[in-house]
Amino acid sequence: AEEIWETLHPNSEATIFTETFHKLPEIADEQALHNSWKRMRELRSVALGAIEAQRSAGALGSSLQAELTIHAGADAALLQKLGDDLKFLFITSSVTVVAADDADAAPTMTVQPSKHEKCGRCWHYRADVSADAQYTGICGRCVSNLFSTGEMRSYA
Repeated sequence: AEEIWETLHPNSEATIFTETFHKLPEIADEQALHNSWKRMRELRSVALGAIEAQRSAGALGSSLQAELTIHAGADAALLQKLGDDLKFLFITSSVTVVAADDADAAPTMTVQPSKHEKCGRCWHYRADVSADAQYTGICGRCVSNLFSTGEMRSYA
């Protein structure tokens, strides 16, 4: 990094390691955001344990082969805010959140192996693998990322 900096700024006395590029914006309720991500990491830990149990039993080869269903009470709204990005947080091909009737109910995780084909590029198991005859072996998400505008991700 320092060599590149010196090349780009040959007459500068400064070092890349003391430069400020931009200030990060203030977060309105930083503690609430911290707490929500802390809770998501806790839920992720539980999910990874459930996935590992399925892997140990031989039902899954990898976590990306898993389709995860989370039955959650109070955590449902928190998880649903991430939408489709949840699969990246849990490192699975899909995540479905089902709101439990009892808000105080502890979340439960159900792991099933995907019935879909594996994408040769991203390794996610998706229903749209080879859906485009021009790009066999890869999913619609990868086709979009490679040959179009790409996917929009918000959180993960």
